[in-house]
Amino acid sequence: MMLNGLTHAVLFCMAALLVLGAARRAEAQIYQPPGPYAMWDTWLFQDGEAYHLFFLQSEPGVTWNTLGRAVSKDLVHWTALPPIPSKGPEGAWDHDPTLTGMTVKRGDEYVLFYGSATHGQKIGIMTSPDLEHWEKYPGNPTLEIQPPHYAGSDWRDMCTFYDSEEGRWHGYVCAQSGENWPELPTIRDKTLVAWVYLANREQRGGSCLTLDSGDGAGDPFDGIVFGEKAAGKWMAGSEFWRRSQEDQSAYPEETAGPDERVQMAIAYAGNRITVYRNAQVYAQYEVDEPTAFGNGSAVVMGLRHKGAGEQSGRFFAGAIEEARIYDRALDAAALAALEPGRPSDPRPVAQWTFDNGGTADAMGRFPDGDLHGGASVVDGKLWLDGVDDYFVTPTRGPQACTAHLVSKDLIDWEYLPPTFACADFADMEVPDYFELEGRHYLLFSSARSRRDTPSRQAAAGTWYVIGEGRDGPYRVPDDPLLLGAGHGRLDNYVGRTIPFEGGRLLYHHTAQGPVTWGVPKVVRQNDDGTLWLQYWPGVAKLETRVLLDGPAELPREHTGDGEWSLEDGAISGRAPQGAQTVLWLPVETPDAMMTCVVDAAAAERVGVVWRWDGSRGAALVLDAAAGVMALENVNLEGERLEGEVVDDVRGLTLGEGARHLRVMVRAHRVEVYLDDRWAFATSMPGAAGRVGLLVESGAARFGEMRIAELEPLENAG
Repeated sequence: MMLNGLTHAVLFCMAALLVLGAARRAEAQIYQPPGPYAMWDTWLFQDGEAYHLFFLQSEPGVTWNTLGRAVSKDLVHWTALPPIPSKGPEGAWDHDPTLTGMTVKRGDEYVLFYGSATHGQKIGIMTSPDLEHWEKYPGNPTLEIQPPHYAGSDWRDMCTFYDSEEGRWHGYVCAQSGENWPELPTIRDKTLVAWVYLANREQRGGSCLTLDSGDGAGDPFDGIVFGEKAAGKWMAGSEFWRRSQEDQSAYPEETAGPDERVQMAIAYAGNRITVYRNAQVYAQYEVDEPTAFGNGSAVVMGLRHKGAGEQSGRFFAGAIEEARIYDRALDAAALAALEPGRPSDPRPVAQWTFDNGGTADAMGRFPDGDLHGGASVVDGKLWLDGVDDYFVTPTRGPQACTAHLVSKDLIDWEYLPPTFACADFADMEVPDYFELEGRHYLLFSSARSRRDTPSRQAAAGTWYVIGEGRDGPYRVPDDPLLLGAGHGRLDNYVGRTIPFEGGRLLYHHTAQGPVTWGVPKVVRQNDDGTLWLQYWPGVAKLETRVLLDGPAELPREHTGDGEWSLEDGAISGRAPQGAQTVLWLPVETPDAMMTCVVDAAAAERVGVVWRWDGSRGAALVLDAAAGVMALENVNLEGERLEGEVVDDVRGLTLGEGARHLRVMVRAHRVEVYLDDRWAFATSMPGAAGRVGLLVESGAARFGEMRIAELEPLENAG
């Protein structure tokens, strides 16, 4: 402990010297760390009147090796603090990049959770008496994946809170559930056997029988594959050919016609693989690493394997009369004794006879198979056309879930069943829990799901589910994306909340472009319990001067076919059907807060343009008829501005009277609010340029136009 404490003290002093200049003054920033540091996932801890920001911090060439820090009294003006060393020495459990955590107060000391993926994802803690000097707990790691509730590979991002009535802490962790299905014995040595009729010998890459462990291209599988690496030849298929023989020149070419039945079998005995055709050795070789299959495995016939993707040459054409799997390696004599429809000794682990048009496993281990494409079972055979037909047994592997744990001391934890699990999300990163007006909420971030929602296509970001109690059950609302982006973008991530003025304030970090701590947003609740995000007025502290506040006279310059007028401080524009006009305001700035009240119902498209350099810029465009609001990169084509959509929100009602628009443009970040309801937080880089108002095919009115200059976003140093 003496050496450990001394080491941390030295590292702390060195880090303090690096950020000394930055710590001398507070910056009016939505936070970005001082160079050369970069940030990623963030978490807040409030201690008295001070807000302490923690985040994963990288240095050039080193990823997440320290925990960055800053402190603020108002969540706008920040002072950088020395980082906390987090990466352990070579061979330590926390030697790999640090994973996201949380900070809490336990009695008179502070406890910081952090994770690492060095030997599988694990979680440990640090403690501090003052939020400045930190010691790693000598018993780390304190949390690891444990069955039966949890399996897979995810175990990170602790969120915890104290229940004073129970006298214990509740913890939530990004995890995977351990309830894999079907439940199977571990299959290492094995034999795959199928009696098949080849529709043709020119087909490439399909399988008549595959044992598959997952949906990914790299998930292990073993299969009886035809013509993948060499035309007209059988082979032992496997992920990226890890257990497939490279040189197949000595393999005999298949000669059977479509009416000739062939028994194909592959036996796996330790490192030795033997391929048999009609109980005769067809090929034999050894591999470095055999693989095993267990709970959650699937059987596939027709498709090479579930992770084969969209490449050509992955389907089998022909008929399968029977297929079996044995949990041992059968030899030639044992294979010669097998006949479809007749029992065998030993009994197979699984057997598909396709009797009576069914897809059941006669041994009862696997669920009934599903038929895809035009696959059919007729006359006791599975028929496959080689185009898109296949058979697969359904599975439920480790699902993304929010793990639930409880503890008296933050060190020893009891593992409870998952609070929420759902196959719709690839993972549930950085969970957060809170209660609001008698309802309970779980937040988590997921980028790999790319899920469609009613408002966005291919969405990613921070999602939420609603529960009637802390322990659930939780339900997914109709539009569960609380903060994020569509079109496959990853603009905002890791939204968490803190108590604020009797409600909740959500914070997050940006993901596209230079990463910053994002603009906080107020969490609001509808009567049915669904959530939305509102503009946080504290952002106004970034304003430095007003550039335009209700124009006193009509700007003279406009482009396109149309006319503009000014009445009672409101600007109106009109463009003929099919035409477009843009009024250029006397404002040119890179960083601005723009607000106005717009009536867009009488035009096809209405928008606000900014950072226009004469040939290109950015725009927020409202299409009232379609109910779509879009962020676009716009270019000049002839006398028209033509846009490429960056992100859009659908299903809006834009034609019912005037709506309040707020557009915040700062460095590479753009934030948009409709009636002060959050709509976009997106990366759209660009230099300084002009501001304009756009009207297309109709008339629109812009009232209460106000533009204020903002403090530029710079490194805190």
